[in-house]
Amino acid sequence: MFKIILSVFLFLSGNCLCGQVSQPQKQISTLKFAGEYAYGSSAEKEEVGFASIYAESDSTILFYLDLNAGSPSLSMGAIYGRAKIKNATGLFATRIGSSEDSCQFSFKFKSNKLILQTLNGQYNCGFGHRVFVDGTFKRISKKNPAYFLNQETEKIYFKELKL
Repeated sequence: MFKIILSVFLFLSGNCLCGQVSQPQKQISTLKFAGEYAYGSSAEKEEVGFASIYAESDSTILFYLDLNAGSPSLSMGAIYGRAKIKNATGLFATRIGSSEDSCQFSFKFKSNKLILQTLNGQYNCGFGHRVFVDGTFKRISKKNPAYFLNQETEKIYFKELKL
């Protein structure tokens, strides 16, 4: 009889919460900006841009931008990084190579749009001829992307980026 009572006790104690209530995970505030954004329809016809925004924390996003100047040059540019976000606005700044000037641009999230604007160093972001960050991107997905495909079509996971 003791073995039966002990077995029931062990079974119940292993399956009860014992007064502990599970807490729902807090949703990070930058998740409302996460997703994919784009402008333009075809590089043969016009400038095109694609932005992938990953909500990293309450105050930061990780991003990937893939840009094309359009015909006739079809020059391209791509960059990824981390930006601090406050009040739906953010800033990214970095030095590319040995340039004395930095690559700087702002993020502004408004409704279902992402507005990027060069602040300094439009030629110092490592992009091809006539490729600029500036543009208004329309949101095409609200899903927080786990990865992006770079220009070589390699799958790069945001959580694995070393920034």
